[in-house]
Amino acid sequence: MAGIIPGKLIYLAHARTASQATCEAIARVPSGYRTQIHHLKLAELDVEKKGALVVTCVRNHFEVLMSWWLAVRYQYADKYWDFDRFLYEWPLNEKKHVQGHRLFALHSPAADVVMRYERLQQDFDAVMDRIDEARMQIPMHNRTKDKDRDWRRFFKPRHVVFVKSYFKTEMEELGYDF
Repeated sequence: MAGIIPGKLIYLAHARTASQATCEAIARVPSGYRTQIHHLKLAELDVEKKGALVVTCVRNHFEVLMSWWLAVRYQYADKYWDFDRFLYEWPLNEKKHVQGHRLFALHSPAADVVMRYERLQQDFDAVMDRIDEARMQIPMHNRTKDKDRDWRRFFKPRHVVFVKSYFKTEMEELGYDF
């Protein structure tokens, strides 16, 4: 999905980064709208990029993985009920969202601005200021079940080593750690 303000903003949504809520906020701008197809690349969008600020959002890899597991473990209980199995198999099998040991390769290279999930509202306010649009509150939307628990408790030392090794380059580039 993407949030569009023609000629001003193209928000490219990464999964598990409050993307639906961010697109909802963008759609509240009078000329804004959101696409219905999830996770399209910039080149796949039928939108004019000229003059528009391209924006995306990233999130700590550990928190993304925990959130994803909490979201899919019931849907694929036969396969991913166990966190170990999910953690060691999913990144290897998920080709759309994990590319070349990167969780955010789908949109980050095309982005002019990369917002952080950890400070999403603050970063979004800065984007809206930059494009001279009224600030919009990002709503709480599609919250992961059991998300209130500390994500760090899901990761054993061997998990931390695996994730830091598997996503090493991108985590270093983005400044994320356990």
